[in-house]
Amino acid sequence: MVKLNLVHFFLAIVCVFTLQIGYTVHLSVAGACFVAALIYALRNLTLLSLGLALAGAVFLVVPIIFAPGGISFDMLVRAGREALCLFILVAFKNIKPRFDQAAHVRIRRALWIIILGLLLITALQAIDLYTARSGRFFLPYNLLPKPISLANCGTSADCWLKFGAEHGVLTLIRPAATYAEPSYLGFVILCLVFASQKVMSTNRAERTCFVVVGMVIALLAQTASGIAALIAVLLVTNWKALSRNVGIMLLGLAFLVGAAVLLGDRLEALMYGSDESGRIRLIYPFLAMGQMLEKGYIFGVPSESLSYVVRGDFAAAAGFTAGASDNALINMFLLYGVGGFAVLAILFARNSFAEIVLLVLSMQFNGAIFMYDKVILISLALLLYKGQFETRSASRPVSARTIAFPAEAADETLGRAAPQVVTASSVS
Repeated sequence: MVKLNLVHFFLAIVCVFTLQIGYTVHLSVAGACFVAALIYALRNLTLLSLGLALAGAVFLVVPIIFAPGGISFDMLVRAGREALCLFILVAFKNIKPRFDQAAHVRIRRALWIIILGLLLITALQAIDLYTARSGRFFLPYNLLPKPISLANCGTSADCWLKFGAEHGVLTLIRPAATYAEPSYLGFVILCLVFASQKVMSTNRAERTCFVVVGMVIALLAQTASGIAALIAVLLVTNWKALSRNVGIMLLGLAFLVGAAVLLGDRLEALMYGSDESGRIRLIYPFLAMGQMLEKGYIFGVPSESLSYVVRGDFAAAAGFTAGASDNALINMFLLYGVGGFAVLAILFARNSFAEIVLLVLSMQFNGAIFMYDKVILISLALLLYKGQFETRSASRPVSARTIAFPAEAADETLGRAAPQVVTASSVS
């Protein structure tokens, strides 16, 4: 039985808000959270998790052996980090914790505090960018990865606004809450909403309100990937109840209408193939994979060696000069070749369809899924979704298969509502 005290409660909230803050990738909040997750995974280690993780590590290392340009120390360090990240994902998806009633209450409160906090910050940023354009509500520039080099700027948005003013160009800044980019905010909302579908499974109104807040944040941030991911999660996690729940369908329709109004120009660009973000995430990675296979690298090419395989002009246009592509799903095959099928099989094994969808959607937000911050959020979402929760009205834990609800008819003997056990397939 998992018990969460107030220290765990506050640390979890702070870590989600500050996950991308740090001096380096390793010396960061995400790095510290990763160490804690690694300790938890080792304490719950099984032979199955260890075997799958070791098998996956082999496929992560093989491309280095055949890397054009030789093996470098950076390749080995990166492969080691990716192997540990894979181990965390494999270990967490095989853990099915049981939370007591107090832990359940604190998890629900933590989810609400996080998403309402993100809503407040995102709304302030959106209002500021629409009116004063000061960028004052973003995180200080020196706490996040530096996308540009510009002196005397306070926040990341402030830097870009000053950059545009100095170079005479209009910079379009979108809200990103406490993160480096809007799409990452969309990824965080995706994980929170996915976890809420199980944590709040006994209260449909609460679950629906949580989804609505997540949708509002995604619309304010104008993240197309976040909007698409939320719609997919809403459909997948409520698939069996769609025909009986008009509210879910109306909610999804309203969300689509709002997205069409706010992102009309970008959606049109995506349809006609003129959106640069869409090309970088879909078209360019496929073309790069074609060039790799054409040169015979069937086991993939390490990100440090892509410049030897992908043409220079194309690599610059596609953003490959700093590593792999912005699509982690395609990177599975670009970086690991045929081994990508094995890595995906290891990740998807023993997961439900909804959990597989979460993993696939998480790969669409940037090109690195085996990173500390991404692994922490995905693992946390899977852990809560697989967890069993004790409720006030039930003496046994709520599982993914059985959920207790009060029946319509009153118990004539006891004079109160009689409990009725229904299957998850009938829960809307």
